[in-house]
Amino acid sequence: MGPELILLVVVLIVVLVWRGPASLPRLGEALGKAVKGVRDNMPAGSRDDSDDHDPGGPSGSGGPPSTGPGT
Repeated sequence: MGPELILLVVVLIVVLVWRGPASLPRLGEALGKAVKGVRDNMPAGSRDDSDDHDPGGPSGSGGPPSTGPGT
């Protein structure tokens, strides 16, 4: 666990204590709208839409296709 993850967890705990659990749905909705707005305004070439390609690939492993000998 890196220091960034620990910092994120600490910040989330502080926000939970400060705002209270009743406001979490509103905060989640606002965060979701912000992420959706950023994704909608990204240029089409820099976007990674998982709906546009088969995530399993030809081997079904979920990783990039193999380019080594024997494939």
